[in-house]
This record gives sequence, C-alpha cells and structure tokens, in this order.
Amino acid sequence: MKSFLEFLIENYNDMNFLYIVDRKGNFATAPSHLDHETAFKPLYFGYDTQTMPSDPDLLVPVWGRVENGVATIVTHEGAEPPSFTRNKRTLEDDIFDRIHAIQHLKNHTNGNIMFHAGVDQDRNPIRHSPIQHEKHLTGFLARD
Repeated sequence: MKSFLEFLIENYNDMNFLYIVDRKGNFATAPSHLDHETAFKPLYFGYDTQTMPSDPDLLVPVWGRVENGVATIVTHEGAEPPSFTRNKRTLEDDIFDRIHAIQHLKNHTNGNIMFHAGVDQDRNPIRHSPIQHEKHLTGFLARD
C-alpha cells in the first residue's frame, strides 16, 4: 500500500507554476515556463541582472517554483532551510516568511502539495507535507 506522500506525488504531478508572496502578503502565480524576473516585473528578487528598487514594496521576501506538485521555497537567505549561523532576528523572519508561503500554497492547491526539504545522506530528495514542513521549520526556532 502506498503512503500518503507517495499518493500525492503520483496524483498531483501536473502542478507546475511560479509563485511569489510580496511584502504586503499578497500571493501570485505565473506559468512555469517563465522566469521570476520576467513573470513578475518590476519586482526585485536580488538577481544580478536586477537593480535594487527605491520602493521597498518591490522587494519580494518569498518566491519559488512548484514542479510536479513539489514546491521549493526561496527567500533572500536562499533555497535551503535556515542555517544556525544567522542572527536570531534574521532566522525568525526567514522562518515566518517560509511558513507564510506554505500557508498560501496550501490554500492555492487545496493542500495537495509537497515541499522540497533537502536530500538525505544517499542524495535522495526529502519531501514534506505542508504540516510536516511547518513543523520542520519551526524546529529551527527552538534551537540556539
């Protein structure tokens, strides 16, 4: 019998899109064949090809891509889960930005989404359900 995670991966593999959560908390999507810079112009993602905007509302705190029903969350801290070397305020902001994105994506897909959470020691992808990923991320807040 298949696990719930295997079922989701097999049955929601046609979900492909880009997304952002802007500084005001708004959620938007775009077709996956575009890049973020083109799809969400004039928003700023920190790419080398972009110049920092004078309007802070154009700075996007969270963006990512959903491929085959698996979401990757990217912040200005990177695509990987938070490290322990950042200061506590930056860590908290990063975690809550990621959780905010999880909530939007969960609502947008009616909960039928998985989240990329790195790779195991054999280089196999680790995938979490929305609830598992929120728990994983909040675990970083308890550590010093």
